[in-house]
Amino acid sequence: MSVIRYGWISLLSTNTSLSAQEIIERYGVRFGIEEVFKDLKEAWRWSKQEMRKLESSKAVTAMNMMMYCLTELVY
Repeated sequence: MSVIRYGWISLLSTNTSLSAQEIIERYGVRFGIEEVFKDLKEAWRWSKQEMRKLESSKAVTAMNMMMYCLTELVY
C-alpha cells in the first residue's frame, strides 16, 4: 500500500485495541459502503420509494441492491 502524505487527517475509534493502520483500513471500507448508499439514493432514487408494507420494502430493497450489483459488474 502506498501512502501519499499531504497533511494529516483525524479519525477516531472507540476500539482502543486497533492500530492506526487498522483504523484507516476500516474507514476505507466504511467509505465504500457510504458511496454505495449515496449512489442508491441519488441514481436509483432509493430514497423516493414509498412502500406501505415492510415485506414490500424488503423486496424492493433486495431488487435494487441486485440491480445495482449487476450494473456495477457490467460497467
